[in-house]
Amino acid sequence: MAKEPVAPAMVLQVRATAPQPPVLNPKPRSFAEGVFAYDTDSDGKPGTDADLFAIIKNGSAPYGGAATMPGRPDLSDDEIHALVAYVRALKN
Repeated sequence: MAKEPVAPAMVLQVRATAPQPPVLNPKPRSFAEGVFAYDTDSDGKPGTDADLFAIIKNGSAPYGGAATMPGRPDLSDDEIHALVAYVRALKN
């Protein structure tokens, strides 16, 4: 029996509403809300594309965040821009 394909919107809904493990502290942020904490370029607007790019590239520790969010300097700029677009697409 063939499986029915799952619509991307259904996957995002499940991810956004799935319970989070209690062992993670701080609790993982829900990207579905589209609220971000860091203003890496001090422009007064946290969560811009430039901020998300910097957090992915450098991690959150250089901007006052936890060291548990490591950077990914091994990714190309194009790959990081694609990840920023993906994170934006998770917003409800």
